[in-house]
Amino acid sequence: AEGGKQELLPYPPRTYLDASVSSDGLHASVSVIEGGRYLLHVLGLDRNRQSDRVLDLPGSNWLSFWHPKDNRQLAFRSMRKGDFDTFIKDVMSSDPAKEFLATDFDDSPLGWIPPDGKFMLISQSTPAGRYPIQQVDVAEPGKMKVLVDEPLAEMVEASPDGRWLAMVLTRGRQEIYVRPLFRDGVPVPISAKGGQAVAWSRRRGEVL
Repeated sequence: AEGGKQELLPYPPRTYLDASVSSDGLHASVSVIEGGRYLLHVLGLDRNRQSDRVLDLPGSNWLSFWHPKDNRQLAFRSMRKGDFDTFIKDVMSSDPAKEFLATDFDDSPLGWIPPDGKFMLISQSTPAGRYPIQQVDVAEPGKMKVLVDEPLAEMVEASPDGRWLAMVLTRGRQEIYVRPLFRDGVPVPISAKGGQAVAWSRRRGEVL
């Protein structure tokens, strides 16, 4: 809130991982380890509609991301057959999650690309053991374009206007880099004394 005010939510203290907040600010998706597997919880953030709902999903599920416009759509990583796959769930429907990308390699979502969510960021493993970051057409998941192919690229996030890509790269040490999203360009460092996590402000276009 304004001035950095904090507010304690009425949920039990435990290890919450991979938090993602919906674009309307009313829900957060988090993953919690229970019974030896990851379960996805949807937490209500509105003071008048607070709830903790566990999504009924097979296997182990975590690393979730809300669609930038559709507050019903949640993309997440799932392990059901020994490797990572990407699924999409309509959180307001009882229908099962839909398979988005499930190849013989590890397919992990890194977020939808704003502002319309027509593309998604995916980390997909290769036979050589690398994990390039790809831009995937949501309408045709077979259409992929490699954006970043570095051995230690982490926490990649697109800017709210869909023009820039911020990421954590390890080149000797971890720093924050930014590069154009829809045209070629080398990642440019914007931190100088180390950086381990990155996020975009939704309103100001600033990098946190």
